[in-house]
Amino acid sequence: MEKLDARQKQLVIEKMRELKAKPELLAKYDKDGDGVVSAEEWEAARRDVVRKILRNQSSRVFQVAPILKKQNRDSGMVLWMYDHRDMIGAILITCGSAMILTDPGTFAERAPLPYAWGEMGTTGDISLAIIWLNWTSSGWTGLLLAFFGVVWSRFANFFMD
Repeated sequence: MEKLDARQKQLVIEKMRELKAKPELLAKYDKDGDGVVSAEEWEAARRDVVRKILRNQSSRVFQVAPILKKQNRDSGMVLWMYDHRDMIGAILITCGSAMILTDPGTFAERAPLPYAWGEMGTTGDISLAIIWLNWTSSGWTGLLLAFFGVVWSRFANFFMD
């Protein structure tokens, strides 16, 4: 149960006690049908209870995050990416900018806008911005690359701690 926090461990203990107190539930794990739950069968029951608790909405996935973060710290690739976050961010921003600049719609003539800015509210302004940018998929991909470059170079320590 090393990947469970204290609250989850307590839930496992409570559920195992409930299981032990109800023979009809425990019989489900008596695979050989001898009326006695062996150590292997008990371990299978415990694993099932742990899985159910982790799946339960009340036990959030983020409570298991220390395990994930420990695995991240031990990963050579993630450590390399963290150590070189500024360079990776600069590469992503540069590639994203190049994709935007080489997108055919970036410098193409703009179509007349169907309505004026501010007439249709925020969603209307977003639609106008999309029409005005006139980008194909490479422009939007470039925007995403540049965005992730900024996020990784500025907030990589948040993902690692």
